[in-house]
Amino acid sequence: MYDIFSSVVSGLYQFGTSLGVGASTVVLVTWLIAQMDGTISKDEGRILQVIYKILRIAMFAIGLALVLSHFGHTVTRDLQYAMQWSLFGVLCMNAVMMTYHKMPMRFGPSLQAGTWYAQFLITVIPIAKLPELIIALIYLTWIFVVYLIIRGILNVIHDGTR
Repeated sequence: MYDIFSSVVSGLYQFGTSLGVGASTVVLVTWLIAQMDGTISKDEGRILQVIYKILRIAMFAIGLALVLSHFGHTVTRDLQYAMQWSLFGVLCMNAVMMTYHKMPMRFGPSLQAGTWYAQFLITVIPIAKLPELIIALIYLTWIFVVYLIIRGILNVIHDGTR
């Protein structure tokens, strides 16, 4: 019975992560396209609202999987599990702050996209063997790189529309 429960919980986590990474990518691309004319049209806004709901479903799936894994004792309490919770917290906090316009759009999309990709990467990279400080520095560097990429794309978009 344990193996079935563990598999279901793992599948739920992977479903949430996959859905979140995909939806986050679509949101980011749609938002970047909307930046070409400087405004988000009604059609773009409707598409973004649907994708935001998909992101909330993905976040719910990840949160539920993390809770179930805790109560079902399907994971060891290791660094990877702590990172999953930490990144989940960043995703939730940033999503709420962006929803209520408390996170500047200059930083919010980079933090959200970078954290979704980090959420995926920690499931495929064996981070448990690294010191916590190194993992934190890797994450911060990753967010900074994503920020630079998005700012670079926005600069190209804005230079092309002038």
